[in-house]
Amino acid sequence: MKKIFRYLLLTMCLLGILRVNVYAAENTNRVINLTGISSVKIYTADKKQEIEVKDESFAVSPGEYCYEYAGDANNSLNGAGGYFTVTEDMTELNLASVYFTNASPTAWINEKNKWCYLDELGILTLYDEKQEKEYWHATDNVYNYIVPNCGGDSYYNFNFIPFDKDYLPIEGHFYVYGQTDFSPLNLSDSGKIPYLKKSYITVKAPVDMEVYTTWELKFYTARNWKSYTPFKTEDGYNYYKIPEGFTYMMRQEGKVTRYSKTLSGEWNDDHTEVTVAPLEDNPTQIHREQQKDGIYASMLTNLPENSEIDLSVGEYFDIVPLRAWQAIENGVGNDHEDPDWHYMVIGGDESIASVEVTEDDKIGQFGRIHANGEGTVLVAFYYDAVETSSIKSSTGSYIYSALLPELTGIAVVHVGGDSPQTQITSNIDMIEGRTVYYIKNQTGADGVTYEMGDSAEYTFTPTATTGDSSEKIKSVRVHKPITVTDGKLSENPTDWLKDSSWKTYQAKTTEDGKQSYTIQLSEGRNIVEIKAGDATTYHVILARGLDVTIDNVHRSGKALEVGDTAKITMENMIPPMFKMAAIYNPSGVQFTCKANGADYTTSFGQYMVGSSFIVKLQEEDTGTYRITEGALSTSAWGTVDGAHRKMTRNSMGKYWNGGDNPNIDYGKMAYIPEISFNVASNDDSEETTNRMAGLLKVLAVSTGPIGSPTVQDAGAWFATNSTNVPQSANGGLLMDSDWFVKVGAELLQKDEDAKLLVRYWRGTDRNNAVVKEMNFSESYRETSMMGGTVGYIVGNPLISCDDLDIDSVESMDVQVEVIIIPGNGSPMTYARHMYKAGRQRLGVLIPINMKISAAEGSGALGRWDGVLEADDIEYKDSKGNTVTQDLGYGFIGTEEHFTTSVPNETDKILLDVESAVLNRKNVLKSYTISLNGTEYQSDKAIPLEVGVNKLTVTCKAAKGMGKDSTYTIDVTRRSASKQTTFEVPEGASVLVMQGSKTMKANEDGTYTLENGTYTYYVSKSGFLTKTDSFKVTDEESNPVIRIESLEAVPAQSGTVSVQLAGQSTVFCPTTDIAISQEAKDLAANRYVLYNHGGYTVLHALLDAADASRAGFECYRGKFVLTGDSITESNGKKASWICKVNGVVCDDPANTLASDGDKVEFFYSSGWDGMKDAHLTPETKSVNRGETLTLTLAGAGVSENDAKAEAIADAEIYEGSKLIGTTDENGQLQVETNTLSLGTHRFTAVKKDEAGHNLLTAVMSSITVNKVSDPSADPNKTVVTFRLIGDTKHGEEGSDNEAVHAYTTWIATGTYSFDQSEVTVGEVFKTALEEAGLSYVGIENNYISSITAPEIYGGYELKEMDNGKNSGWMYTVNGVHPDRGLNEWYVTTGDEIVWHYIDDYKVEQSDMKDESGFASSGNASTWNKWLEALDETPGARERGEKVENQIKQIDETIELTDECEAKITTARKAYDSLTREEKRYVSNYDVLLKAEEQLAALKKEKADKEAADAVIAQIDALPTAENVTLEHQEAVDAARDAYSKLTDDQKKLVSKETTDKLESAEKKIAQLLEEQAADLVLEEMNALPSKDNLTLDDEVALAGAEAHYNALSDAQKEYLNGKAPESVAKLGELRTQLEKLKKDAADKAAADAVTEKLNALPSEEDVMFQDEAVLKQAREAYDALSEDQKKFVSGEAYDKLEKAEKKLEALKAEAEAVTKQIQELPAVGDLKLEDAEKVSLARSAYDALNADQKRQLTESGVVDTLLTAENQLSLLEREKEEAEKVAQQINSLPEVKELKLSDKTAVEQARKAYDALSESQKAMIKEAKMALEEREAEIKRLEELANNTDKPDPGNKGDDKKDDNKDNNKDNNTSTTDKNNNKGSGTTTGTTNKGSNTTTGTATNKGTQSGSTNKTTGTQAQTSSSQTTGSSSAKSAKTGDETDFLLPMAGLISASGVFAGVVLYYKKRRKDTGVEKKEEK
Repeated sequence: MKKIFRYLLLTMCLLGILRVNVYAAENTNRVINLTGISSVKIYTADKKQEIEVKDESFAVSPGEYCYEYAGDANNSLNGAGGYFTVTEDMTELNLASVYFTNASPTAWINEKNKWCYLDELGILTLYDEKQEKEYWHATDNVYNYIVPNCGGDSYYNFNFIPFDKDYLPIEGHFYVYGQTDFSPLNLSDSGKIPYLKKSYITVKAPVDMEVYTTWELKFYTARNWKSYTPFKTEDGYNYYKIPEGFTYMMRQEGKVTRYSKTLSGEWNDDHTEVTVAPLEDNPTQIHREQQKDGIYASMLTNLPENSEIDLSVGEYFDIVPLRAWQAIENGVGNDHEDPDWHYMVIGGDESIASVEVTEDDKIGQFGRIHANGEGTVLVAFYYDAVETSSIKSSTGSYIYSALLPELTGIAVVHVGGDSPQTQITSNIDMIEGRTVYYIKNQTGADGVTYEMGDSAEYTFTPTATTGDSSEKIKSVRVHKPITVTDGKLSENPTDWLKDSSWKTYQAKTTEDGKQSYTIQLSEGRNIVEIKAGDATTYHVILARGLDVTIDNVHRSGKALEVGDTAKITMENMIPPMFKMAAIYNPSGVQFTCKANGADYTTSFGQYMVGSSFIVKLQEEDTGTYRITEGALSTSAWGTVDGAHRKMTRNSMGKYWNGGDNPNIDYGKMAYIPEISFNVASNDDSEETTNRMAGLLKVLAVSTGPIGSPTVQDAGAWFATNSTNVPQSANGGLLMDSDWFVKVGAELLQKDEDAKLLVRYWRGTDRNNAVVKEMNFSESYRETSMMGGTVGYIVGNPLISCDDLDIDSVESMDVQVEVIIIPGNGSPMTYARHMYKAGRQRLGVLIPINMKISAAEGSGALGRWDGVLEADDIEYKDSKGNTVTQDLGYGFIGTEEHFTTSVPNETDKILLDVESAVLNRKNVLKSYTISLNGTEYQSDKAIPLEVGVNKLTVTCKAAKGMGKDSTYTIDVTRRSASKQTTFEVPEGASVLVMQGSKTMKANEDGTYTLENGTYTYYVSKSGFLTKTDSFKVTDEESNPVIRIESLEAVPAQSGTVSVQLAGQSTVFCPTTDIAISQEAKDLAANRYVLYNHGGYTVLHALLDAADASRAGFECYRGKFVLTGDSITESNGKKASWICKVNGVVCDDPANTLASDGDKVEFFYSSGWDGMKDAHLTPETKSVNRGETLTLTLAGAGVSENDAKAEAIADAEIYEGSKLIGTTDENGQLQVETNTLSLGTHRFTAVKKDEAGHNLLTAVMSSITVNKVSDPSADPNKTVVTFRLIGDTKHGEEGSDNEAVHAYTTWIATGTYSFDQSEVTVGEVFKTALEEAGLSYVGIENNYISSITAPEIYGGYELKEMDNGKNSGWMYTVNGVHPDRGLNEWYVTTGDEIVWHYIDDYKVEQSDMKDESGFASSGNASTWNKWLEALDETPGARERGEKVENQIKQIDETIELTDECEAKITTARKAYDSLTREEKRYVSNYDVLLKAEEQLAALKKEKADKEAADAVIAQIDALPTAENVTLEHQEAVDAARDAYSKLTDDQKKLVSKETTDKLESAEKKIAQLLEEQAADLVLEEMNALPSKDNLTLDDEVALAGAEAHYNALSDAQKEYLNGKAPESVAKLGELRTQLEKLKKDAADKAAADAVTEKLNALPSEEDVMFQDEAVLKQAREAYDALSEDQKKFVSGEAYDKLEKAEKKLEALKAEAEAVTKQIQELPAVGDLKLEDAEKVSLARSAYDALNADQKRQLTESGVVDTLLTAENQLSLLEREKEEAEKVAQQINSLPEVKELKLSDKTAVEQARKAYDALSESQKAMIKEAKMALEEREAEIKRLEELANNTDKPDPGNKGDDKKDDNKDNNKDNNTSTTDKNNNKGSGTTTGTTNKGSNTTTGTATNKGTQSGSTNKTTGTQAQTSSSQTTGSSSAKSAKTGDETDFLLPMAGLISASGVFAGVVLYYKKRRKDTGVEKKEEK
């Protein structure tokens, strides 16, 4: 039957084919699939007929139709619909929703006192591009539409017609790429359909100037343009009537396009007509200088990352280019305009590709690239300059540069061709938007510029695959950039793929076997081509040349050396990410690199205004300084990098994930090439700094009146850029009796701790030298008469000329030594030989300098080798103490003996003496040097021995220049250096230092060290650094230092809390820093010389600084904060201090941090009495109304915090506002009712008499939260509002800079609204309109300007008026919301502060990044606007009036009406004040105290009255012995009255009285207990007896038990004594009840089983299918307990057992038959002799019942039996056939009777025999022999006949005739089996070769599986000639010719096949005699 069904299915298919063919020409409907929104109904265009939609598709013929949403009835789209056209090739209707809610026109309607939107403002109508089809909105929602999703193919137009005729109708358009809801990309994307009142102006413009109005629905949507027809043309001008309120665009051929909102030009007097100001010439003008302001002329596009576009012919790509930096009008609102874009096809013609600017696009905002034919071309694109409002002041105009030529956009456009099999992966990471840099020019610190290169080098490794196989790269080549300059292409090849601008590169094989290519990239966009297999791909890479400048910051123009600071500036750099309105807003551009191997990071600012950084050069940097691995990275608020590539003509809303996202780190986006420069050696920069600490800016030694200045070069020596103040010099003195010798000195570097000593003596009387400590002076400069400036300094008097009395001295001279003792560094001594003017010949003039140098061939001296050092001096200080003073280094001409040393390699030296010059003559004539009796001239080398060499230097004075002088110098030649070896654990490193000097290791790791003491540091990751000192001496030639092991770093985990504070500001409030398991390598950043090994306190300080973005410097373990960390003057003990757990930590770099450590780092100003202060709580959140206690305590800055004490009389401030003063406990109570909602930051100050703050910086951050008022009316909203403005002072440093002062424009006021939902915008509008202040921007959800009150000048204050980061903002409860004012809803109790801000980056405290810290600024800069006085005129007076009312309250409070009236009146008056007015009531505490005293008096009176009433009530009770239950109510009433008394009132009731009450209560309790027990007894007695108890009595029994158990022990004892039998009865009943319950449960369980057993079939009805039921019944019975089984019916259980036995019997019988059948021989082994076995099996099977037979049938056993029976039948038929053949053989004539005429009969017998199977042949062996005998005889007869001409005598003619008849009959007819052959199915017949008829024998061997069918029969086959003709008929309906004969023939054939199959199966069943159930 299954086969029958298959043939039926085939027939149905044929019928289907027939049907389709017949009606093919008739059916013209198209099947249209619904995609997108599919829940719609489809109608004819007139909507009269609905078309069936099935499975989201419908069938219609081409034409007009409409649709309508028919989904969920509650869906906001319900009822929305529109028209559409079905074309011949249309297969899909893709519908999308359009929601206008976010684009709705918006307006405040005063009459309605609310904001109104589309449904209340006008009607919106939506059309298709041609305005032929209209779309209607949803039934209940005017904002919602459904339209076909056309993508960029076409757009939709809309018209908005306001209800108010005074407002402008608005037209606009937009594109639909999917669901379109015009959602803003972020807060600033606030565009919507304009709602503008009709107001027109006349615009007078040149006749060739185009004038448009333009606007956008949202950022990046298709701009809406409207042009205007002039109403008049006159004198070369057109006159236009144009509405106000839009942005105006004006353009002119050859001019710069201008956008303007205010129309700059010349206005007429009544401001109704403007003559447009001329446009600027040259639209291609370039302004590279704008980059210095952060305004770049670059671009971003939506091109793929490789800038290659693949299109098929007929497709298009909409390129969306974006100017970057955008031509913004303001940086906050992000309003920007688009320049004119231009597109050019390069390297081919428009037959391949063309670029279209569609008719709705006036500026090339989108470039549509059409694919026209196969090929590859380039598209270049660029933009013009554009003029718009200034980004700096929002006034005037600003011309944004045209695109820089080298940044010309390039897109590779590939059209058509077969898709390649090869896939190429370029592995180029420089994608669109990123840049590869190279150094074009570099200017060194000396000012010399060098050309460095003209291309960048870039390496990449492309790969390719074809299928699963790797493919070799065939070629890589690069096409040089094509640029556009002044609108002209640098080149325009006809076939760019074959021009000469290509350069091919060869591959290099990498270590992993890949092909690497290093290519050269010229400046501009390079096109890289990669070929592999059958594929070619392109990648455009932007390269850009940098101009690098290296500056010496502190020594301008000087070559860099160790100790200097280098500034590296990189010009021509492009930001890695631009600020793109609502897409990207960079939070900062980071530059990272390896600065000479050290990790370095710096910020280039938020928008990369400038790209320079500084590095401090250390001694490790000697030689070539390399800046490597340079990269630009950025993070931004917005979306992921590359989002701009998803731009369409309708912005990118479909892909957007939020423009206000947290800061996203985009990683590295550009790579900077290596920058290198030379750093000269300065062996010991610290020593240099040390020795230069005493350098002077000015030194003056002169005579004159006190207070008179000394002039530069006339007794005063000034340092210049090239020269220092000379250390030794001579000078003349003018003497006068009233004059003084004066000394003035000013340090080169300010040093508060430096000292100035002056030592002097007359003539050669050195032993009587006088030492005085003097003050430093300050110099100044004035303009000289000769031009330029001259320096002056006023010196301090040293000694009067009279006291000096040098006339009495033989030489008439005085020696002055000015000794500078810096706070930190070596002393410096300046020598001045002063002589009486004109008497220099009498004294000894000193040389200027003496220098020692190495002679030729004697090595080289180190920086400090050979430097002279004078002997120390001793003097008595002012207290008489002897002081030894070091004079420092250098030649001091007034001293006589010096020492110095040189290295061992220097065995010869030269000594040079520099002569002073006086009157243009040298003071010295010559000099000689003597050593060990040998004299050397000035130019001779002086040999030195190891050790001390004593030199004598004799200076011969020139004629008239005084006397000769002699100096001695002890020169020590040091011992030879030793090679020191360190043996350390594997992987460890060694650092060796001598003092602060780092010793350099040799290449092999050894150190070459001179004699001396050194310190080593051995470091290894994971181990603590080991350090120790060692000496190098002559005793050991090559010392070896062994460090065998290092101590492992102890396990560290957890967190430490860190606080960082500057002098007056806390930069990082206490924050938890996680202890890193792997401590950072601080030495790599040069923060330390060596790593300690573990996570140290310094690690924690650095991590905290990074987290809080606090600026810092760290070098050699010294960590300090930078920036504004020190803002005030310091004392001499000022320093940075680190404390760990309250104890000073002197070495954070070598102190391990532990879990729970508290680290504090702060600055101490160094004044006497400084305290390390702490203001607590450091952070806390409180509810409005709570009292806040601030506590200030502190210890000495160097003391343990455990010694901290309360700090009294300190002032607590919030900003600059004084909050109060701490009491003796260091505390200040703050009423939070006086604070606004939000966060407040309190600081503390305590000053000494000099005004110095003696406290370190502290900060307490307190957040005041709003408390909900449950009594507030939910239908009303009551909030406060305050407006704080600013002076219009301009940006710092600008021309219009003025005084900055935040001022209150509207004091805090309360505003009430009769509605539950109120926006900030509604409050703002109400408040400003009440105050009469005007504003701009509320309709755009952003306020751009507010006009100040007239009292302040009535000026307009706009965003960016006071700097680029200035503008208007608002807070709600102290927090700046992240939405516009029309989107933020407030609730009752909210506080709104609308304020101006000068720099939101610095002042906005809640401008947080993802780490939780403010991005910039600190507590000293945050929320400064709140410091403005919040005071309303008259508020203070009203407060003072209430204050006077409080003063009227009597000092002594009495309980009189008069006194209470005064207090009540004052309270009412105070409560009526506003919060502001209450601040002016200073005696509020008096009112509180009076109220407290009055309440106390009232309470005292009320307490006595209440107590007396209760006493009387108790006294009325009887005594205890007389109390009965009748008195219970009175006793309870007395107790209730007493309990309601307060504690104070109860104290007035005597103990005697309360005892009486308690006694009465006890008696009542006793009586009640006995009464309760009796009630329980009655309940127990009412229970039935044990024998009568039933389950129905359970509730009564349980109640009696519960009541009895609830009795007290005394009550139970009472009942046991009164009725023991009743108590016993209770227990007996409980036992009996439990027994009843158990029996009932057992019976219920047994009944369920009995029911299951009774449901079983009877014994005679049991079948195999009942086995599961019987099993379940058995399991249910066995699960019963023995007690439960007793309740089971015996009859039911018998039924179960009988059924089980019956089932077993059935199974046994079936199994026996199964076994019998299965033991039958296999089919192949079956013989006829097995027939009896088969017959017995059949009989056994037939004896089974139907159920048993079904079981055997399902198990397949019956198939075995049937197969055996079939096989026996076959064997029997074979036997019959064999016997028949034998009969045929045996019927032949006997051999002796055979004739040649019997040959045919013999052959037929042979043929019959051969047709038998081998087994059949075996059955008739005798017949075979008989056949062979006859065949042999025939053969013999034939041979005989062939050998004689005689005819066979036995052959008669009649016989021959008969034989022919027989032969004819046999050859032309079928022989019918006389036995019908029912068993064999054998037929014989003829074969007609001409008619393609097949004849054969069919043998059916068995049935079903395992059978083989050989079928031969006569089957008619269609001759090919029968199908060669043609036949056609016409459709009855259409008249079309339809070929239906072939399908008809197929149908007939199928029917015949079907009939044949049915007959075949019927016959088969008859032949086999067996039918299976499923065949019936």
